[in-house]
Amino acid sequence: MKIIVNDTNIFIDLHSIGLLEELCRLPYDIHTVDFVVAEIEDAEQREIFDKLVDENRIIVDGFTADEVLEIVEEHSVVSGNLSIPDCSVYLTCAERD
Repeated sequence: MKIIVNDTNIFIDLHSIGLLEELCRLPYDIHTVDFVVAEIEDAEQREIFDKLVDENRIIVDGFTADEVLEIVEEHSVVSGNLSIPDCSVYLTCAERD
């Protein structure tokens, strides 16, 4: 099963309660996107996150320049509180699977 994390706060909250590494031990493929990762600013959190990425326990999907343009265009037409990272996760789910 594939789990896609669409919000940086999920990683931050799991880290703060000591469960981020535990999540990555579960038999699931944990995915996110580079826009979400870019929002991890705390050095300790980022170090642990990067370690999990290096160990392939979290997969970070990136985007081509054309895909970034598509994400920005999608963001400009959606209503509500969707962010660029939210729209990028939508692209990952809708078009890559």
